[in-house]
Amino acid sequence: MMGDGYAVKPTEDQIYSPVAGKVSSVFETKHAIGILTDGGVEVLVHMGLDTVELKGTPFTINVKENDRVSSDTQLATMDRKAVEDAGKQTDVLTVFTNGDKINSFALIGEGKVTAQEDLGEIEVS
Repeated sequence: MMGDGYAVKPTEDQIYSPVAGKVSSVFETKHAIGILTDGGVEVLVHMGLDTVELKGTPFTINVKENDRVSSDTQLATMDRKAVEDAGKQTDVLTVFTNGDKINSFALIGEGKVTAQEDLGEIEVS
């Protein structure tokens, strides 16, 4: 994956949107969701590592393309046990895929965090 971003190791199966915006894509394999913020930043929420190989089995998607989302929107449910049983990691990556729109990104949250907690600040060009 390319672009700035961060990873979170979830302690629950519910996956919430890291940003406000519009769902731009839901991958057929259900392991990733694209969101376009109102500021034009493309965000990829990637659930687990190498989970594309699981062909959607451990994921339930709660959104569809063009849905408006915010930090209190549950995007999906990831069966962490099923992901781990398949030998995959459960880390959820948030990646900003159009770096040309971003002047800077600073991580402001570390350690244990909660869903709706601000984790970073983006300066958009």
